[in-house]
Amino acid sequence: VPTTACAECGKKVAAEKFSEHQDFHQAQRLSRELNPRPRGAKRKASPGGEPKRPCKPIDHFFGSRGAASSTEPRDQINDRPGLHFH
Repeated sequence: VPTTACAECGKKVAAEKFSEHQDFHQAQRLSRELNPRPRGAKRKASPGGEPKRPCKPIDHFFGSRGAASSTEPRDQINDRPGLHFH
């Protein structure tokens, strides 16, 4: 498969895809022109970084604030107002 080296990024691109590759660079330039970043603005960190605060286990979010606990028998849960399991 014949390839052509892109003068802009240096990648070797299949000759039949070269026009599409050039369109990609044109779209990038247009996007930067239409949506300029303020001077000194940094890109957002990638999602693979350290979390800002430690993660909590999932059961932390399911407290016993009036909710039926999984240890209650189902008939007692059904007697609670507003909770009806069928």
